[in-house]
Amino acid sequence: MKLVNLRDAGFEGTVEASAPKGFAVNPNRVAVRLDAGARRDVPLEVSLAGDAPAGKYPLKIRLLRSDGQIETETSASIEHLGRRARIVVAAVEDAHVQRRYPEVNRGSAGVLLVDGGNATMGDMDHAVAYLKFRFAVPGKVLSVRFRIRNAGNPSGDCGRLCLVTDSWAENQITYARRPGLETELARLGSAAEHQLVERPLKLDLQGRGELSLAIDPTSTDGVDFLSRESGSPPELVIDYEPEP
Repeated sequence: MKLVNLRDAGFEGTVEASAPKGFAVNPNRVAVRLDAGARRDVPLEVSLAGDAPAGKYPLKIRLLRSDGQIETETSASIEHLGRRARIVVAAVEDAHVQRRYPEVNRGSAGVLLVDGGNATMGDMDHAVAYLKFRFAVPGKVLSVRFRIRNAGNPSGDCGRLCLVTDSWAENQITYARRPGLETELARLGSAAEHQLVERPLKLDLQGRGELSLAIDPTSTDGVDFLSRESGSPPELVIDYEPEP
């Protein structure tokens, strides 16, 4: 966890973490001292310490002053997968294309622009984002989720996520030579500034090693997402049942 002292004076106290039944947190108490304006990372490791069923559990965290009084308290979420396993796969290629610049390649851009148009759907500002993932899942795929972070331009309608089956390359794709869109897999809905948007995909990944997607705009309320070049890439979260 991260601590930041925003006060004009220093702070001295203790971080206290309390895990639910069936789990252990180490360390569960950490002495901290922060000068005014200082920051500190406090590593906490949660482990299974009993027979807890799969699910999400609260981890309670309190920051105590040196006199034992509560300065602030919050909670984090523990997700126990049970017999499941999980891999998180970052996009290996991504780009956006725009009608205004039909021959321009944007494969190295730090953002992915998605926009139905400036005034009307399909006008010169029409823009579509493309993403590609490669993976190897050592077991039976149980669920797939897509997640992507807003780059700072919120939208009330971020578009729809569609399957792409035609081939394309990040450093070659343009609006004039963009692949077509296939089945709709999810609606992204709204996104606040810098929000991490996560949606389940209606898709069977079994037997696949690569997946191409497109974010197709459904309104003129344009949005920017962070691309893989930003350091915060779009991701697939794949839960699976490991092979025996």
